[in-house]
Amino acid sequence: MLQETSFDLYALLDTLEGMFRLRAETKGLQFTCNRSSALPHYIQADERKLRQVITNLLDNAIKFTPVGQVSLQAGVGEEMRENRTKNLSSPLSPPLPPPPACHLIFEICDTGVGIAAKELDLIFDAFVQSEAGQRSQQGTGLGLPISRRFAQMMGGDITVRSQPGSGSIFCFSMVATPVDAEAVGIGHSFGRVIGLAPGQPIYRILVVDDTDTNRQLMVKWLTATGFEVRQASNGQEAIEQWLSFAPHLIWMDMRMPVMDGFDAVRQIRARERQLQLQANGSAVRPAATKIIAITAAVFDEERQAILAAGCDDFVGKPCPEAVFFERLAQHLGVQYLRETPPVEDSGRSIHQLETPGNGSDPVNSKVDYKAVIQQGLSSMPVEWIARLNRAVVIANDQVLFQLLEEIPPSQLAFKEAVIQLVNDFQLDQLIQLIQLANV
Repeated sequence: MLQETSFDLYALLDTLEGMFRLRAETKGLQFTCNRSSALPHYIQADERKLRQVITNLLDNAIKFTPVGQVSLQAGVGEEMRENRTKNLSSPLSPPLPPPPACHLIFEICDTGVGIAAKELDLIFDAFVQSEAGQRSQQGTGLGLPISRRFAQMMGGDITVRSQPGSGSIFCFSMVATPVDAEAVGIGHSFGRVIGLAPGQPIYRILVVDDTDTNRQLMVKWLTATGFEVRQASNGQEAIEQWLSFAPHLIWMDMRMPVMDGFDAVRQIRARERQLQLQANGSAVRPAATKIIAITAAVFDEERQAILAAGCDDFVGKPCPEAVFFERLAQHLGVQYLRETPPVEDSGRSIHQLETPGNGSDPVNSKVDYKAVIQQGLSSMPVEWIARLNRAVVIANDQVLFQLLEEIPPSQLAFKEAVIQLVNDFQLDQLIQLIQLANV
């Protein structure tokens, strides 16, 4: 089922570029991102599925490219067809839709190991991997089938042309409706943040995330703007930094080892209450630290749990740069200096900040979801597990979420672990665990 919203496509692409740039550069790869001047700035579409498809394709491109480069190019259907090389032509490409909808094309190109011609028709079949994928021993081969399923749900498709030893070009198409800036609550003069307005205090910000590349992306944004920043990799470190650094605001990942964000926030709020009681009657009472959760939560009950723990707000993963700074302004009252948007944007690079981001496997850097899910599956009926398996294989997220609602409250950790795998687009790992449960 599609869940369409109006959103800033440029901001989404900027965020994805930040996520994957460092990962490519750490492998010694060149990473380029470009968008055409015809690409609509704001669209109505399923943002989550769009993000997941591009994430999966870029993840594969970097994974299977030992040397050379990976690129992402975004444009509009007819324009991209005119500029596309002959290797990209495919009879599977769907026809252009009539106005007001437009046909968006995202091309992910790499100079990697490539795919043999005999395998090109098989890589979109569930549980089928190319020889390169089998050698890598990563996943079950579900990423591409699910990505293609999502693309088709959005009115498009994924096609591929490849040559062993020379690389691959994946073409992801989809249908979207262009909208005005007002539809996403953004004024046309809303330029990118380039600094802090003069005459303000120096705000102290603490960034907490166990994934290094996630932290570094936010730290780069903050330090380049003029904030004083510290970072922590788990909840225990966050509490220690909170005590010594006294931040005005904390960006808190909620899923971390050692101590998660929920426990860290609860302990911080409890200590704040103690300090306020000790300061009772004093002329100066300590101010509560603003805490914004960073979460991939999709269910209202989990978001409510985040607020109940003591967070002031939450943002989804990945958080676009514009949303990141907007929330800082909302909670701290900070004012920014902004760049003046150019009158024309003729095919400029997506790249805004050469900042690292999370392009690695987010699940492997988190808590042991495997053990939690295995234990949870052992307590569920065989018929339920079979329905879950089918929902995951055919990428039916509506049925999947309905099944998750059937998990007993006593198995909340199991439910949250499955949600995390789904949100991180690690459905192949979920399938592996389901298969083990059926053995």
